[in-house]
Amino acid sequence: MGQIIEFPKKSLKVRMEDTIKDMRGSLKDMYTALDKVEKGYLSIEKQAHEMEVAYQDLMVAYLQEVGQDNVPFEWLDYCPYVGMEKDPVTGSIKITLLSSKELKNEK
Repeated sequence: MGQIIEFPKKSLKVRMEDTIKDMRGSLKDMYTALDKVEKGYLSIEKQAHEMEVAYQDLMVAYLQEVGQDNVPFEWLDYCPYVGMEKDPVTGSIKITLLSSKELKNEK
């Protein structure tokens, strides 16, 4: 006996349309997820900026309280507005921090 060849139950056009519909659904889900991730990212970025400003202000107060020679350099890592100058004669480093109020006045 010969081999039986089954004809597709759906035409090529219908199968392509089904695939297109499935892909559109998947893409919609992906773009929805990307929107959520972007909103979350922007929210965290805003929170980080607000905390940086508070950290900068606290470090300005701390620097005034203990003196610049008593501030560990690694504590300045998250200060976005740090100035450092080296005295060419003595070799000492002068640290300058601006508070958020001073930054607003400069703009």
